[in-house]
Amino acid sequence: MNRMLLLGLFGLAILCVLCPYCRAPAIEEDLRGKALVCVNDAGLDTELLSISGRDVTLAGTVASQTLADQVEACIAAIPGIRIALNNLEIMGVLGFRTHYGDITMWGAVPSEVDRSAIVDEAVALWGAENVVDELEVHPDVDIGPLPESFAPGLAGLHQYREDLEVELSGGRAVVSGTVVSALTKERVLGGAATNLPGFEIVDRLTIREPAADHEILQASLDTLLNGKVVEFTTDSADLTANGHRVLDEVVAILKATPGRVEISGHTDSRQTQAYNLDLSRDRAEAVERYFVAKGLEADRFEVVGYGEIRSIASNDTLEGQQKNRRTEFHALKEN
Repeated sequence: MNRMLLLGLFGLAILCVLCPYCRAPAIEEDLRGKALVCVNDAGLDTELLSISGRDVTLAGTVASQTLADQVEACIAAIPGIRIALNNLEIMGVLGFRTHYGDITMWGAVPSEVDRSAIVDEAVALWGAENVVDELEVHPDVDIGPLPESFAPGLAGLHQYREDLEVELSGGRAVVSGTVVSALTKERVLGGAATNLPGFEIVDRLTIREPAADHEILQASLDTLLNGKVVEFTTDSADLTANGHRVLDEVVAILKATPGRVEISGHTDSRQTQAYNLDLSRDRAEAVERYFVAKGLEADRFEVVGYGEIRSIASNDTLEGQQKNRRTEFHALKEN
């Protein structure tokens, strides 16, 4: 009897020892599932995570230190996790996302001077209340050959008032989002190539059907003007005969379609910046006067001269200069 009791106790002891090991795969799977929730919630790739028993290791690259810290803290707070080892590296990424009246900026820049310059320019264009600053400073970050100034690129994003995103990383500039015409797509990509000369431009833009009233007006104007130019005589704001013909077609659209429009004048860079600014403004005002003379109300228009600062092609070639000498019409979204 005593022998049987001893054998039973011995067996029970063995079960007690083996039980945790038998349950280990289930425990590990449960912890893995909870850790993956943290990774997914941060918008990161699940391949960044590996787990062994109750120890979790994070390895790979992420866009910012904030994301790395966020996912590490989430995993460390899971009951049952013993070690959360964060081996994540910060990848050089700098991104801009616009949605008509606002802009979000994220990722990393090499210095506080860079960060401040970008934020200040965005605030000047969108207003402080419409700028979301998620930029971080990492001195060792390598995004690619950054331009001396982001002002022209940000100005271009602001001008087109679309849902656009530009992400810079590893010498590539991925341009994505939606536009309502082939002409706008061409100008957005051209502006990106001009303002980011050291980057490979990756086109991920899509053209969608216009829905809102201002989108319908914009698409109609862009379809008409694709391949056409509002011509002026050289170094003046005097419209040529062909310029009159193009504007007459624009007038027909504006009379048939309601909505306010920005008339913007642009030049190449052959003259001084001050001269180009004045010339572009004079030409935009000449277009507005032509519209009013044709019976359109002046309060439908905002008139702006941008001079040479919003180039969509290189000014180093005659072809590029010709593309930069242009008048654009941007349908304004009413609040």
